[in-house]
Amino acid sequence: MRENFVTFAPLNKSIMKKNIFLFAILFHLIIRLDAQSNDSSQNKFQIKQSGFTSINEIGTNLFGSDDRAFLFRSINGYLINPNISLAIGIEIDNLRDLLTYPLFLDLRWSLIKEFMSPLIYLDAGYSGASSKSNTGNNYSGGYYYALGMGIKVFISNSVYLISDIGFFNQAVTYTYSLGHSGINLRYNSEMDNINGVVIRLGIGF
Repeated sequence: MRENFVTFAPLNKSIMKKNIFLFAILFHLIIRLDAQSNDSSQNKFQIKQSGFTSINEIGTNLFGSDDRAFLFRSINGYLINPNISLAIGIEIDNLRDLLTYPLFLDLRWSLIKEFMSPLIYLDAGYSGASSKSNTGNNYSGGYYYALGMGIKVFISNSVYLISDIGFFNQAVTYTYSLGHSGINLRYNSEMDNINGVVIRLGIGF
């Protein structure tokens, strides 16, 4: 019998409209910050040009298909030039009933070479999953991707504060019992998607 399992509904049209509106506001703020940075011609620091880079963030979801109480991510890799970095990230997501563990490739682009810069990012990888309660069901992960935009502000030559907002989607497969068929216990597996909009704050170097 199928019971005590977790389901996740896709984003409805109302939530999608809110997502678009929120992205439009953030994009407008980024453009204004970009203009102010260029107008003032303030390059306060000799910002880092290349080398090892690390970003560490905490965050929560604004809305989506599941309640996300807390998340932490650490992204470490190589700064190719002041604009582009390529790294590997790991994240821990504390959902309502599940813990998920995305492991992903992170590509990000800073739009200007100033102490304050808007940025965009793209993540793709695999997410593991485990249950936080004893439901009798087995959970496993699936594909993971995320994309979004943000802003970083340097507070020294190599250290900066970062804030970003973006959309994420990760697949979760759960296996549950259908009951006994003769002497054999039958199982079935189904896949659901966890998705939504997340906001993060952190520090990078």
